Amino acid sequence: NTLERSPTLEELNSTERQWNDQATRLRGWKSELQAKIREVDAKIAELKSLKSLWQRSNTAFDPSDDPGNTASASPDAVPAEVRRRAAETLALIETAEKLAEERRAELLTVESEISDLQRAIDERLAEIKSRREAAFSGILNANEPPFWAANWQAMTWGYFVREITCSLGEQWASLVRYVNSHGSLFAIHAIMILLLAASFYWARKRFIPIVEEEPKLARAAAFFQFPIGSAVVLSVILSAFIYQDSPRLLNAILGIAAIGFGVFVLRKLVAPPLDLLLYALLGLFFLDRLREIAHALPLTTRLVFAFELLAASVFLFAFYRSKTVAAKVAAGDVAVFQKIHRVLPIVVGILLIALVANVVGLVDLSLLLGGTVLRSSYLALVLYTAAQILNSVIAFALRVEPFTRLNAVRTSRSLIRANIMRAVNWAAIFIWLIAVLRMLAIQDRVFGVISTVWNAGFSIGALNITVGSVVAFAIAIWLAFLASRFVRFLLEEDVYPRMDLGGGVSYAISSVFHYVILVGGFVLAILAVGFEFSQFAFIAGAIGVGIGFGMQTIVNNFVSGLILLFERPVKVGDSVQIGQHIGTLKSIGLRASVVRKIDGSDVIVPNSQLISEEVINWTLSDDKRRIDIPFGVAYGTDPARVKELISPIAVSREGVLTDPEPQTLFVGLGDSALNFELRFWTIDPDGWVRLRSEMVGEIYNTLNAAGIEIPFPQRDVHIKRNLE
Repeated sequence: NTLERSPTLEELNSTERQWNDQATRLRGWKSELQAKIREVDAKIAELKSLKSLWQRSNTAFDPSDDPGNTASASPDAVPAEVRRRAAETLALIETAEKLAEERRAELLTVESEISDLQRAIDERLAEIKSRREAAFSGILNANEPPFWAANWQAMTWGYFVREITCSLGEQWASLVRYVNSHGSLFAIHAIMILLLAASFYWARKRFIPIVEEEPKLARAAAFFQFPIGSAVVLSVILSAFIYQDSPRLLNAILGIAAIGFGVFVLRKLVAPPLDLLLYALLGLFFLDRLREIAHALPLTTRLVFAFELLAASVFLFAFYRSKTVAAKVAAGDVAVFQKIHRVLPIVVGILLIALVANVVGLVDLSLLLGGTVLRSSYLALVLYTAAQILNSVIAFALRVEPFTRLNAVRTSRSLIRANIMRAVNWAAIFIWLIAVLRMLAIQDRVFGVISTVWNAGFSIGALNITVGSVVAFAIAIWLAFLASRFVRFLLEEDVYPRMDLGGGVSYAISSVFHYVILVGGFVLAILAVGFEFSQFAFIAGAIGVGIGFGMQTIVNNFVSGLILLFERPVKVGDSVQIGQHIGTLKSIGLRASVVRKIDGSDVIVPNSQLISEEVINWTLSDDKRRIDIPFGVAYGTDPARVKELISPIAVSREGVLTDPEPQTLFVGLGDSALNFELRFWTIDPDGWVRLRSEMVGEIYNTLNAAGIEIPFPQRDVHIKRNLE
């Protein structure tokens, strides 16, 4: 019926959406039917197996029933009651099998009917697509007379009232029929609004004390001040999954509710003069709904639409040029205002083109351009409102139990909220872009181009590499890294602090999870490219050969890294000495480990060196470290006096352990000095160098103050002269 009356491009797009919804519903039904058919087939197979079993049992009970059995057997070999019960069971199985076959036939019949309906819908969609293509090809041709040539004489007041009344009556009747046949959907929607409103009201009481402690959350808490409005906006968005094939009047009511309550909520958050844009959108939306009510009067709808376009153009141009508006923008809204200010000239230009097209009779072009701008603006307003409400919900949820029990939330609340909101915003943008493509009726074309680019590629033998597979490979690897980072973050923030684990154990567990997730992501990425497991096994074998010949060192280091993680002769955070390098082990990687030296430099040490060579680990068992300071005094000095002077230095020094107690030892007779050694223990693995330096200074000062000479090596040089 729609195609018979020369529909506009907008009506074709709307009709196509309705038929696509029907096609989606039929696909769902067909999928359910096929699942039921498979279930019935499985039951029939089970019944056939049981039937065969009981038939053999009956034959065994009474061999005379088997025509091929000539052996004589006594009929009393099996009691008659048993044979009777077996026969009854077999009869029940045959009856059940017959019922199952009938059920299967019914399901197949319904599936056939649905297939017929799908073919019919495909034919209708093909007709709509063909008509839309024709409309696109002639979109620059006038499909209505210009305003100055229109038949205005026919637009009498009586005709106008009669047509509007008739249109309203038809739409109201359609709405009543829909309500009567889908009453449960309205009940679900009402319950949804009540639950959401109750949740927002409950959260408002809990959020007020939080806002008093964190005033920066006042903006997020504003949505909880309007529980009903926020609930209505979210419920209308969710209602897209509730109402199917909803009538025009219901869509108008839902749209008015979403836009109206959205503006009501946002006006408290948007400072003047940006709130003027909200009120303008609300007014234009009401005009749009009036235009839909008068859709039976083409000339009237054109006139109302022209007034919409003119009003929107004049308002936006005045808003763009007004210096008063620019001066009143609050400091926090400057960035948003600048973005809107840059877009306004483009929007005004499109609206003026649509207005001129409407006046001269290019109605399809006018509706395509102007209607898309207006409807996309309404959708952007609703999605923005929903995103801000979700932002408030997230901010609240991260400050109440059970999330507040998580260390990850307490320490990184802002980061978590920002990442979630980034995902929500991108989802809203994606939904908005898809909707705009549908409004412009170019969704199929754009997706067709994307599909062509996605499937473009080349083949290498049996392997087909496409742009899509490469992108899927990159996304799989990226997601694997994100998942690994997230898992390790949760382990470090909320798991390890609650368990008595050493630093090396926690690092080993995190590293294992990291490698497992990356390997899993790599396997998924390989499969996304198009590798089959057989091909993957072949490549793995080839890689194994390559490893055997050219990657022995890398594999050795990799295996050594795994040994380090599990055996833990050294672990992250240990103070180690590897050859001449002394420092702290910072990380254990796939191939090499990093040692942070005392002087601040980093040394990259192959993992195999930590396994196969001698490594001094100062903190393997504990953090105790003995410091030895050798020194010498001149011959003739009393060794007992030296011990009395030096030992108290270490005992009174902060950072020196008293158990074991410090010792001053007379260790030998040197060439030019009496050699002593001060030995003491400390548990400061990072500050022992500083402590040793301070102790050396104390020894020097003490000996110098006591008048004890610290000798140095002296040599006598004899010079011989040749007198000849």
